[in-house]
Amino acid sequence: MQKLVLVLFFIIILSFSVNALIVITEIMYNPSGSSDNNKEFIEIYYDSWINLSNYSIEDLNGKDNDQLKQVKIDFNSSYALIVENGFDYNNINATVYTVGTQIGNDLKNDGDLIILRDNKSKVVDLVY
Repeated sequence: MQKLVLVLFFIIILSFSVNALIVITEIMYNPSGSSDNNKEFIEIYYDSWINLSNYSIEDLNGKDNDQLKQVKIDFNSSYALIVENGFDYNNINATVYTVGTQIGNDLKNDGDLIILRDNKSKVVDLVY
């Protein structure tokens, strides 16, 4: 119940936000038939390219606030991926950011809250 209240609170806050240009569009938790090590990612859509370096991603646990570090630039794509170290992004047509060995406190396969914050810690988007 507390999680639901938290999610509703964030949705209300976001409804007053004027920044609708950056959206979390996909979350890959543990891919079927494999370990999730180096395979989890979060996909971001933006309608014009923006550098998300120094933005951060966190999960429901909230203890880890991972800073995004750019590892690949694709100015022609409207998408970005947030990945773990070791993720194979060679054939990806998107800008790619890494956050270290795991995203947040590791993405939970039974549900998690993902929060994207800008470089001033303002919530840009969230998905539960």
